[in-house]
Order: sequence, then structure tokens, then C-alpha cells
Amino acid sequence: MMYAITNTAALAVTAGVLLYLILVSLTVPRPIPGVPHKRGWRWAPGGHLASLGFYWFFSGESFSWFSRECLDLRSPVAQVFLPSFSWTRPTLILADLAEIEDVAMRRLGEMDRASLIHDLLDFVMPRATFSMATDEKLKAQRRLWSVLLSPGFLREVAAPRFHESISRLIELWELKSASNGGVPFEATEDLRFTALDAIWGTAMNSNLGMVQREIQKINPYHHSVSEPIFQGAEKFVHSVENLLWTLNWTMTSIYPRLSQWLIGHLSFFKNSQRAVDDVFYSEIDNTRADLALARNQGLSGLSEVLKRHANLLSAGQASVNDIDALKDELLQFLVFGHETTSAAVGWALKHLADNQDIQARLRAALRLAFPATTDGKIPGVADIVAADVPYLEAFVSEVLRVSYVGPVAFRETLSDCDLMGYRIPAGTTILLVTGGPSHLVEDIYPQPNSGRGHSSGTNKRYWDTGVASLQQFAPERWLRVDGNYDAIAGPSLPFSTGARGCFGRKIALMELKFMVAMLVLSFEFPRLEFHLSGYGSTDAQIRRPTSCYVQPIHPAR
Repeated sequence: MMYAITNTAALAVTAGVLLYLILVSLTVPRPIPGVPHKRGWRWAPGGHLASLGFYWFFSGESFSWFSRECLDLRSPVAQVFLPSFSWTRPTLILADLAEIEDVAMRRLGEMDRASLIHDLLDFVMPRATFSMATDEKLKAQRRLWSVLLSPGFLREVAAPRFHESISRLIELWELKSASNGGVPFEATEDLRFTALDAIWGTAMNSNLGMVQREIQKINPYHHSVSEPIFQGAEKFVHSVENLLWTLNWTMTSIYPRLSQWLIGHLSFFKNSQRAVDDVFYSEIDNTRADLALARNQGLSGLSEVLKRHANLLSAGQASVNDIDALKDELLQFLVFGHETTSAAVGWALKHLADNQDIQARLRAALRLAFPATTDGKIPGVADIVAADVPYLEAFVSEVLRVSYVGPVAFRETLSDCDLMGYRIPAGTTILLVTGGPSHLVEDIYPQPNSGRGHSSGTNKRYWDTGVASLQQFAPERWLRVDGNYDAIAGPSLPFSTGARGCFGRKIALMELKFMVAMLVLSFEFPRLEFHLSGYGSTDAQIRRPTSCYVQPIHPAR
């Protein structure tokens, strides 16, 4: 009797396993022939989702997992099975910077921005250029907003706003240090508010006043802002943070589209979206009215965009403006503009504190460029804009190389194409891994040039590891023998590249240089205890430190 029961149970288990394997073989995407992958995960429920989920749970990151897959397989290209990205095809990972550069710059007709990105952002900013396909509509919208990248706008509008916001941050940290006896404190929110004030001021020509509010929490009688503070700023910022949280949560969830659908029905999301929309619609209407009446309200990103649109419209080179497209582009500018910079500065402060010799060399280079700072004065806007400080450029580039604030970009094949010797079918989602653990290892997977794009094999750059290993933080790797900065010293794509590279790269770099220069000239950042100086991180839209403690003290003059 026991034998019969045991035999029946064994048959049931065997039948169940066979049924499961049959169902999986019918529903799980077939691998792309020849592309390396971890074979067992294809048959697991949810494919690689469990592996990715465990990695995220223990590390706080998700996108570096893709880099580690290439590292584990010792291959610059790999495939994974993630139903959250596609139920019908595997997802391809490309972690070779030379090939990524070739894809981004020369193969846009074969691989465009992934439709997945539009699906993920559609419920927050559907008309923003970040998620658009590369078509005439995108080109027209970028052409309209390119006025924000002109040297004149950066010099006359953006730079003064950056300088003003960072000056408020310096005041805040002086007050914090004085009030808490010089004890280290968490700086993440301060950096975010500073970047948010700067980007808002650049776009709207008004003062959001988030850092000023933090100052007045410590000293209610302290006033350092001459212009009125935007009323309703705290509610607006809270609403923006809610929208950003929904984007991040959706991007890192197991089933992004389901998460998007669920969040879209929650009242907090609807209320936040309505609050943000109301502010932007009001700003657009007010700016249009000022321009129509020739009222001088000062230069701003929004006013310059509206003026450019009017000029293009009169010349027959633009269509009637879509206010929703304006609103979504403003939200994109605000969200990604402040998130990228604040995260990068957080990483920069960690590397400054943990590399005292580099911090001293950077401060010496800045004092040489700005001699008046030895008397305790912060250099003016025009001085910082005009200065040529190679070591500052090198330091910023090294921060971006090792911190990989924007670690991936998404593409999708528009037709069957060849990539590194493999035939990739149309409709395949590709993750371009521009930063991660696999980029910090020398010669981990040399690839024959025969499989590369027409330019990546002949023009591939390598780091001179005689200067320092790739894991080491070393700004010197960006300097030539004569001490000048070399922007192409080695492979690095922190803002991606090509027609779909980061549109706000120039603004982000300018703000980052302003923040690093002004903070290093104002404070010394001593090395902190181990539990305050870890390099744990979280990622979603942006990779940022889990915590960022600082102990700013005035440097010796």
C-alpha cells in the first residue's frame, strides 16, 4: 500500500514538473542564438526576476546587477529573461563602452529609445523628450529648448542662479556647524534643495527658497534673499517628490506597467499631479502675458523658450505650441536637472573626504585660479565661468566615472541587426550599461574587432592603468603630461552620447563645477568614521548615495 502511494506521488510530481516545463517552453522567450546567458534562470518562474530581486534587496541597487551579469559571464554582451521588460523576448545587455558609443552615435536608424521608457514615463510626463521616439516632433521640441544650452544663457541666466543657490547652501552649513558643535550631519536633503532652487530659478526666474527655509529653521531671524520667495513652494516640492517617488518605484518594481496602473488610481498621485500641473500652467500663462505686454521680468528658461517659439512660428518653422508639451518638458528639466547634480555632488563629497590629498590639491588649484579666495572671499559668477582649472575638470570627470549616476540607457532594435557578432531580432530591448562594476575591471572581456561596429573596433580607447587602477579614484588619469585636462583620456559615458544623449549635459556640468568649486573653497571636509562614510547606494532614475554625511569646517587661510 505504501509503495503504491509513493509511486503515485512520484508520478504526480513528475507530471507536474513536465507540465511546468512544457508551459515554460511555450511562454518563456527563446534565447537569442549564441548570446551568453545563465541557462538555468530561463526555466525559473519569472526568469531572472528572483536573482534581480535578491540583488536589489541586499544592495539597494538594481541596474548594477546588469553590469554584474556581464562580469559573471565574462562577456560584454549578455541576455536575461525579465518579464517586467518583455514577455516575448529576452533583454539584451551591452556593457562595452566603445560599442555603446557606436550604437548611440551611428546606429540610431537601427536602435532607438526603447518604447518601454515611454510606457514607464507616460503617466507622469508623456510629452517630454526623454521618452520620445527619434522623429521630427522630438527634433522640433529639442530645437525649441536648445536655447537653454547657448553660451549666453548659461553665462547670464544659469550661472548667477547656481552661484546664488550655492551661496545659500554655504550659509546653511555654516549655521548648522555652529549650532551643532561641528558634529557631522546628513547632507542629502540640503544638496537636493540647493540643486532644486538653482534649476527652478534658471527655468522660472524666481526664488523657490527651499534652502532659505532650512536656514530659517535654525535662525528664524536670518534673511539673506533679496527677492520674494515663491509662495506655495513647499506644497509644490512635496508634489514633485511624490511624482519622482512614483517614477522610481515603477522603474524598479517587478512589474512596472502593473505598478503604473495601480499608482495611477491612487488619490495622492492624482493630487500631486494636479498640484504640479497647476503651478506650471500658471507660470506659462504669466510668462506669456509678460511677454505680450513687454513687461521686463528678467531672463528665464521659460521666457527664452516662449520667445524662440514665437520667432519660429512667425518664420513658419514651428506649429502652434502645445502647452502640455511645455509643461512636461519643464517637469523633466526640473526633475532630472536637480536629481543628477545633487547625487553627483553627494558622491563628490564622499571622495573628497576619503582622499585628503586630492582635496588639498583641488583646493590649491582653485586658490591659484582665484587668488582673492585666500582672504575668505568666494569668487564671483563671471570669475568661475571664465576660469580654466584643469584639476577641477579632472575631478568632476572622475566623480562621474566612478559614481555612474546614470548607469544605463534603454534602446530597442527597430529591425533585425548585428551587434558584436550576434544577430539581434527586431523589437529587442537593449540595456546600454554605461557604468557599473564591469567597467572597473581591466581587460575583463577582450572582444575580437570582427564583431564590432565599424568604428568601435578601430577607435576603441583604453585607460592608462599605469596612472592608477580602474577601481581607484584618481583625477590625475584625466590630465595630460603638461597638466592640461584631456576629456577623452579614456572611455567614459556618464551622460551617454549621440542624438539621444543627455540633453541637459552642459547645464549639469556647469552646476556641478560651481558646487564643487564653491564648497571646496569654503570648507574643508575631514575624513569621517567608517559608519558615516560608506558607499552604499540606491538607484532608479538616478544612482545616489544611501547616505551622505559631511563635517564642513572653514579651511586654514
